[in-house]
Amino acid sequence: MTRRISTTIVPYARQYTQFLAPDVEIGHLASYFSQTEANVDSYTLEVAIPVKLNKYVGDINIESGDRLLIFLGQPTHGNLPPPLREGDKILRFRSQSGDISLHSQGKHELIVGIPDRDHQFIPDVDLRYFIPHHYLEFISPRVLNLQFDPNTEQWVANRAGETKVRIHQLDLMNEQYPLQGQQVIQFYADNDQAFNQVLGQITIEVETVHSESDWAQIESGNEQTTICIGLENDKQLLNVSDNIRITQIINGLARHNRLMLGDYIQAYIMRLIAPDQSLAVLERYPNSFLYVPTIDTYAPNVLRLTDVHDKSRIYTLYVGQNDEEKSLGFHLGQENIPLDVDLSSAFMRQGHDPRLFDTDSPYQAQLLYRADENSWWVHLDADACMPVFLNNERLTLNPMPLKVDDVISLGPSINNYYVRLVVSVRDS
Repeated sequence: MTRRISTTIVPYARQYTQFLAPDVEIGHLASYFSQTEANVDSYTLEVAIPVKLNKYVGDINIESGDRLLIFLGQPTHGNLPPPLREGDKILRFRSQSGDISLHSQGKHELIVGIPDRDHQFIPDVDLRYFIPHHYLEFISPRVLNLQFDPNTEQWVANRAGETKVRIHQLDLMNEQYPLQGQQVIQFYADNDQAFNQVLGQITIEVETVHSESDWAQIESGNEQTTICIGLENDKQLLNVSDNIRITQIINGLARHNRLMLGDYIQAYIMRLIAPDQSLAVLERYPNSFLYVPTIDTYAPNVLRLTDVHDKSRIYTLYVGQNDEEKSLGFHLGQENIPLDVDLSSAFMRQGHDPRLFDTDSPYQAQLLYRADENSWWVHLDADACMPVFLNNERLTLNPMPLKVDDVISLGPSINNYYVRLVVSVRDS
């Protein structure tokens, strides 16, 4: 038997161990971490179930919607910041387009930058969310230090690396710069000849907490709970035979992604948890923990697909600095199947129930982003149950390039279609 498994490599992770009240719900815990971690935004968590590396795929209980994550480093231990109180001052970070918003929560010291090449350093505010990937080579791992002075109750910024920083036309050197209200911070290459080339910018705004009730708090108790936050590489969908061992999958992924494997390798099956489930009734597994990934919508080349019959229905895909593959299709009554573009509601709106189609696979097409070309491509999925057309041409397994105003149609023919989408592409 062959299975389609969503796999992801986690080069870096940070974990927290807290004693919580048993009635704390998973969704509330996810909201709390979405506020305490600038790079987390989630409505629920996953449970990480350890998998022995010598196990065969067929011997593992992999349910629909599960993911296989490969950790390449032992998670570091962190301490959660104190809860926010009325009157506290926090920082909010916004992208130039306004698509991305992060905040500092209760932390009093932040590092702004990008992960180093070995992912041994992860900044509190990751500039990959704000700076296009083709400029990241000019960004040093540490760019800005942001500190809150409890005596003056003021946030200050100072330059931390070689990347040049400008705040309100002032070139920031080693001195501390007080942050008040709203500040626009621009980043430049550390090459004098390229100093006038803006690599990217963020807006930092100092906000005052007006009410503690606006922020999620978690109640302490006797339920020992470990929560891990992971920095994930791109998702890769694999068709895997049941008689393949987990070690073979890991070695194949390492070769494909040109990764050096170290001494620490651990595999986990990630399974979504219902957000209204409490810790008291959560099914526990030996050596398991709760897990949430960091946001992966880095400063993007953005692909938008708009339903021609409902212009308010827009499917937006973000990609970062690497090649990526996104799935397009519809659910078959199993809502936890991972789909990047889920057309189920669009099918239903046109009077077609995808659950009645003669297929076991939800996948109809794959959308490819090629980073070296900064371009999007599309091809038919190998398990597609219906024709898919790009403009007037029927898709095959061979990728075809996408451009602005292209039309993707799913259905028996170009004129007799179930869903039709218009393509728009934005390079940030």
